[in-house]
Amino acid sequence: MCKEFVKRSLHDPESADFESSKTYPVTEEAGGIFTVEVSVRARNAFNAMRNTIVSCKAKREESGWTLLNLENLNNEK
Repeated sequence: MCKEFVKRSLHDPESADFESSKTYPVTEEAGGIFTVEVSVRARNAFNAMRNTIVSCKAKREESGWTLLNLENLNNEK
């Protein structure tokens, strides 16, 4: 589900090329909260392809998934 949350946050979601989800680091917390580091290559606002790593924190609930936080881990200046 984190891939979908990340895709929705991109400037050009249709250009998204995700690495295999089998390579994503995942941590689980109590209460059904998961943090996943998603790697994606996608076009930015300048039409350049960029590699990005995004930390996605989401909670699984009876009604589905709730996004708690998205954070870009590239820290580019």
